[in-house]
Amino acid sequence: MQVGRKMVRGDAVMVLSIDDPLPEGILTEITKVPGIRDAYVVNL
Repeated sequence: MQVGRKMVRGDAVMVLSIDDPLPEGILTEITKVPGIRDAYVVNL
């Protein structure tokens, strides 16, 4: 997990690296968490 901000007291950013593909429906549940504005899956 990596966290950071672009500016002091600005929006926070968190990047999670996981070992397995994200199960279907989990991304939708993550975006329902209060305070989460956006969530994306990035495959490298």
